[in-house]
Amino acid sequence: MVVGPLAGGRVYLDTNSLIYAFEQFDTFPGLIDHLLVPLQSGDLTVVTSTITLAEVLTHPIKNGDQALATAYRDFLMPTKHLELWPVDAAIADRAAQLRVAHKLRTPDAIHLATCIAAKCTILLSRDVGFSGLGIRVISPDRL
Repeated sequence: MVVGPLAGGRVYLDTNSLIYAFEQFDTFPGLIDHLLVPLQSGDLTVVTSTITLAEVLTHPIKNGDQALATAYRDFLMPTKHLELWPVDAAIADRAAQLRVAHKLRTPDAIHLATCIAAKCTILLSRDVGFSGLGIRVISPDRL
């Protein structure tokens, strides 16, 4: 059972939160207890975009860290409780609208468009650009 700030939510996982969970877990220990453990036990549904996969793989590939790249690939394999949404035409169209309306960078607009399309109630991110856009944003340091 999920307790804490993510309880009762369908959570969209932004790239930065995933990087913190994998690479800076000691800085944000709440990510383990409130995100990863409930996800693995099936008590929480998490959604993210294929753009997240591209973003998290960039540095491990650049640095030759095959183990970390494999860990990210394995984690982001879709399961019953982790949904990996593609950037399709509908997401791209909505992202363009959000980008214009809120002056977002393209990756952030894609994340927000996917979050909305997937009917997520919580966006887990440290990116302050998502604040005030009609979705509940929770920062990893608040877990």
